[in-house]
Amino acid sequence: MPEQWMKNLKSLERLSLSGFPSIVPMIRHLQHLSAELQELRISQVDKLELWRDEGNASSKCQVPHGLKSLQKISIEFCDNLKAFPNQIFDLQSLRYIKILHCDDLESLPEGLRFLTNLQTLHIIHCHLLRNRCQTKIGEDWPNIAHIPEIIVG
Repeated sequence: MPEQWMKNLKSLERLSLSGFPSIVPMIRHLQHLSAELQELRISQVDKLELWRDEGNASSKCQVPHGLKSLQKISIEFCDNLKAFPNQIFDLQSLRYIKILHCDDLESLPEGLRFLTNLQTLHIIHCHLLRNRCQTKIGEDWPNIAHIPEIIVG
């Protein structure tokens, strides 16, 4: 059933997913989305995997069609998030990332440096990242130095 209604969402540009224990079941249906999503907001999700091959959780799989043009992603209030999802690096059109109130997020991945279209990174109320993202001296600085606008607070 979700496949059918996803195909009918031809003009969908923004999607917000909030309050799910896991978004994997919902995200896998984005392959059926006929629209090209511009913005994705994920909030209050316990298990954060953007997509995966259902047959093999460790294998790399293709970006769902509905996410190929994603330009903005916000990850908010995901209290159990310890690591940023690696799949983010497959989103080459991404221009904006906001991470808000993810208190257990320990570091940013090295792969952020490969998102060459990324223009803005906002990290707000993520206490473990504050020192790691300090200009020129933070451990994660080499991974984000190419981004024109960085706000950490």
